[in-house]
Amino acid sequence: TDFIKRVIGLPGDRIQMIANKLYINDKPVQDVVVSEQEINEFRALAESANAYIDGNTFVDAEAFTKANNAFHEYLFVCTSNDSLLHAYRSLEVTKYMNTVLPPANWVSEHIVPEHLQLVDALDANDRDAARYIVRHHTEHAKETMHAAVIQMEDEE
Repeated sequence: TDFIKRVIGLPGDRIQMIANKLYINDKPVQDVVVSEQEINEFRALAESANAYIDGNTFVDAEAFTKANNAFHEYLFVCTSNDSLLHAYRSLEVTKYMNTVLPPANWVSEHIVPEHLQLVDALDANDRDAARYIVRHHTEHAKETMHAAVIQMEDEE
């Protein structure tokens, strides 16, 4: 299965790098400064998603998917970049998760701590740590989805 690793624009968007600065549709993409209020909201969303996981088991996969989407989407909302938000929504990650996760019972035990580690990295304005966490979180999410797909196929 192929996964999209990163989306920065949509078909028709003009993407440029000028002097190490990203431009989308001739507008510079601003570095995002996350406020204390946004960090608190992001942490609450992480805790909400994490409440539906116990160790490496889903307590409620459907509720997790909804809460997890709110957690992930919030970062795009904070950027105030409509193209990024639209691109994220166009991936239809939640739709795919709703298809394969409800019958699943296993989830990577790394997902819960990574949600909170990402919040902490952003709170500390540690972009390198945030990048590292996102990379690993993506791998653990793919492991979870792969296991769910295999479980779904085995049950058919």
